[in-house]
Amino acid sequence: MDKNFEFQMKDKVLDILCNLLGLDKNSESQETEEIVNVLSDLLEAIPYLKDDESDIIMKDTMSDLNHGKQSVIRENILFDRIIRSLFKLSNSCILGTINEFFDKNYEKEIKIDSIKKIFVMAYQYFTDTEIDILLRINKNYYHLKIQTSNNPDMTRNLLSYAFGTAEMKRLKPNSYEMPVQAVMFLEEHPDIEDQEMTVTLPNGEEKEYSVKTIRFWEYSVESLINEKMYCLLPLTIFKYKQELQSIANSNNPDKKELKDLEGKATELREAAQEVEIKIQQLRAENVILEDDMNVMLSALTDLKNHLLEKFVPDLY
Repeated sequence: MDKNFEFQMKDKVLDILCNLLGLDKNSESQETEEIVNVLSDLLEAIPYLKDDESDIIMKDTMSDLNHGKQSVIRENILFDRIIRSLFKLSNSCILGTINEFFDKNYEKEIKIDSIKKIFVMAYQYFTDTEIDILLRINKNYYHLKIQTSNNPDMTRNLLSYAFGTAEMKRLKPNSYEMPVQAVMFLEEHPDIEDQEMTVTLPNGEEKEYSVKTIRFWEYSVESLINEKMYCLLPLTIFKYKQELQSIANSNNPDKKELKDLEGKATELREAAQEVEIKIQQLRAENVILEDDMNVMLSALTDLKNHLLEKFVPDLY
């Protein structure tokens, strides 16, 4: 296919998707730019998928857009933008998280490259709160999957992503060096399990494949600071999404539900203010850079405002 024609077709499809989401593709807003980027990533990934898979992805995407799921898509793209921005901060901001999650002891004087790559489940990447952070450090790859809840295919998806990453580094045929992986769950759910898989070879030998599982709700603001996991501080208010959703889904009378939402919204604002103060203190003590502080405060504000606007719009 002619490259120019292929580009024009992708651009037309992108226009259609943006129109269905009510977006101006040429808008200068950061949110719109990020949404358009994710839509572009989705279209870029489709040629590398199997024909039946690409058909399903586009049909499901169009179905969701036509059945009122625009808000879900926009929300997940917002979370994607916020979380990715936090892993592009300076080494002093993210190394504590890398060392904690991947059991390393890297120092500040290393080069970290953030790589945005979709290997599998392109449609889920688009519609679910499921974010893949791929980092390259000293020629080694580290993959962190971030999502809200567990699913039965989680370990298999992690393994597929690992093979996709290994393919990027493969130096000789049929030789794969797997990345170090970890998965972080943002919300507390009873069905969340440690990610483990047993593969039985034809000779009966069993191989264990396990991925470190992080339950983010077990970290407090203070513990994140103590472990130098500064980049994750804005995400500590993410727990209020689940709590606000629980109140909104309750069968309480309207007045009680509104009162409960107001109370939880107040807690959210206070928690966000506490985190804001901590971030500013880290900057005042020269622990983090000015740019780090600005990005973290922006992420904190965007997340707080989104939750307030979604669950208590009358008070926002």
